[in-house]
Amino acid sequence: MCQAVDEMIEDGRAEGRAEGELFGFIKAYTGLIKDGLLSVKEAALRMHMTEEKFVEEMEKVNEKS
Repeated sequence: MCQAVDEMIEDGRAEGRAEGELFGFIKAYTGLIKDGLLSVKEAALRMHMTEEKFVEEMEKVNEKS
């Protein structure tokens, strides 16, 4: 049972790291878009997302910043 709990905790940590990485990438691309160096379309392609999903994630980042 203890090993199962440890695995659940590690899964949560891994998920948190992945979310943090996503946040970082979206935030970086958002800055490039604001500076006119990258389009939303190009950023979405680089993140393997639709433009709509990328904009949704950008809005989440803007809310947290």
